[in-house]
Amino acid sequence: MRYPYHFRLSYPICCDTSENGRNAKELLTLTSEQEVEMVAAKKNAQTKSYPNNSFDDFLELLKKLKEGIVEPFYVLYGDEPYFIEQIIKEVTTRTIAPENKEFNYAEFNVAISNISDIFKSVNRSILGSGTHSLVVVRGAEGIDDWEYLLPLFEAPKAKGIIILEFKKLTTKKAQEPFFKSVLSIVRREGLIFESVPMYEERIKKVVDYMASANGCKIEDEAIKWLISLFGNSLSAIDNEIRKTASTIAKGQAITQNDLKELKPNREYTPFNLTKAIVERDLNTALSILYYMSLNRDTNNVTALNAAIYSYFQKVFLWGALQRNLPPAEIARTLEIKERRKDEFNAAAVQFPPQRCARIIAKLRELDLKLKGVGSAGDSSYEQMKEVLISIISS
Repeated sequence: MRYPYHFRLSYPICCDTSENGRNAKELLTLTSEQEVEMVAAKKNAQTKSYPNNSFDDFLELLKKLKEGIVEPFYVLYGDEPYFIEQIIKEVTTRTIAPENKEFNYAEFNVAISNISDIFKSVNRSILGSGTHSLVVVRGAEGIDDWEYLLPLFEAPKAKGIIILEFKKLTTKKAQEPFFKSVLSIVRREGLIFESVPMYEERIKKVVDYMASANGCKIEDEAIKWLISLFGNSLSAIDNEIRKTASTIAKGQAITQNDLKELKPNREYTPFNLTKAIVERDLNTALSILYYMSLNRDTNNVTALNAAIYSYFQKVFLWGALQRNLPPAEIARTLEIKERRKDEFNAAAVQFPPQRCARIIAKLRELDLKLKGVGSAGDSSYEQMKEVLISIISS
């Protein structure tokens, strides 16, 4: 199996400009003719895209490994570390026996490792009775001299395996000449896996898998409880399932009562907040805002306001474009993931363009207040709270 090579483009969040480079005033005054021209330009520039389903791809990859199908090269990247760590663990387990690990396995972190050490490790002879050698390179986005490593991919060592793990893999990085050559070889002869976050409606299948992998089952109420505590943090959920599975009989189901001692430890994201807004769930929205505002390092109110502003810009454009285009085409035009198509379609119903215009105006006004312009002295949290109440209740 070969996974398609593709990237998700990311854009900086800003309160003054949209992803299309227009400010809010220009967006709100687009004519029908301008909308059509914008769509045509986007369509002409659109590159081929592929659907991504990390969990299904992950299961297919595990199936291949169990069948003894091992790739010489793996490139693993994306925002969900759980799948990446599980793949590395599974490849290691399937190819390197514990007694041979000292000789046939090496792991490097580019931040603290010498590139020549990686080169030498990949090229060394297999020792002992091992059938494979495996080199794991973490933080591969930090490698600058791919010219030095390219021969390892052009002339791979028999039974040798290289896993490149990236914290972040950008289109700019992918266009570097020698790295581009490496990716071309991996795409042809190995496997490229993008690990995307699982959102709450899809996490249940993953949690069921985690329980099964630990020799037990898990009740639906227990799954809901774990999600309420940890959100879509798969690593945290897996950790709790492993700990709980070790305390119950094999094949028994984990119940909510088994998890009653757990304390909330979830990281909310703007996605959680916008979902609550679209569902008109004021209590949930205010609860999420409260918890996010407590983490001032990563969820300060100014950045949160910018994220919501960007979201409603897309909802506004969705509502304006749906007169002329089907949802799938709008999603491609606005570079919205296929899995979020229904979400934005529902949001456009709840918040038509005229209403979005008023919301965007409120968010722009809040942005100025958060920067000290015309502020009444209330805390940033209280100001954001008032805007949320206004958005959902109006």
